Amino acid sequence: MKTKITLIILEIPSNFAGIIPSVSVIIGADGKFPQSFISACSVEKSLEKLCSEVCNVHCDFLTPKLMALTKDGPSTVEAIYCSSVPKDIISARADYSTQPLENIFLEDKYGYCVRQIPRLTGG
Repeated sequence: MKTKITLIILEIPSNFAGIIPSVSVIIGADGKFPQSFISACSVEKSLEKLCSEVCNVHCDFLTPKLMALTKDGPSTVEAIYCSSVPKDIISARADYSTQPLENIFLEDKYGYCVRQIPRLTGG
């Protein structure tokens, strides 16, 4: 059985004046969240590699948390990791961009995970 890692990174404003903050996420050029398969290395090394391919922030700072395990086909399991960072800290690398969350269609499994992430980062 293969294991796919999906990484959802939310960019959340640290201060807002009584309004619902506009949250952004990093997505690939294909409109999907960053993903990779675990190969010969550990889950931690796979996450570090995916983080470095996606953005300028080290995986240790992002501290992705496992939010869900889902079956993604007859021989694939998907591990969905989520992280949140204050706005303007992160920069997406080539082939990735930051998009407002409200502009993205979320599959139910991703929507569930996003709803579990706190929206306040301090301030």
